[in-house]
Amino acid sequence: MVNAVITATEAKTRAIFQAGVRLPDGDMATGTTTDAIVIACTGRGKPGRVPQWP
Repeated sequence: MVNAVITATEAKTRAIFQAGVRLPDGDMATGTTTDAIVIACTGRGKPGRVPQWP
């Protein structure tokens, strides 16, 4: 689940960059301290196959 949070954060940051959002000093923004990401997992259902990396 940690990787899901990382992926969501990277996607959010890229979307903000592509939108051209900037801080008052002109630097590119990456998000705010009020941003939130939630990953919900019920634990129900059949387990999926975990990809194997070389």
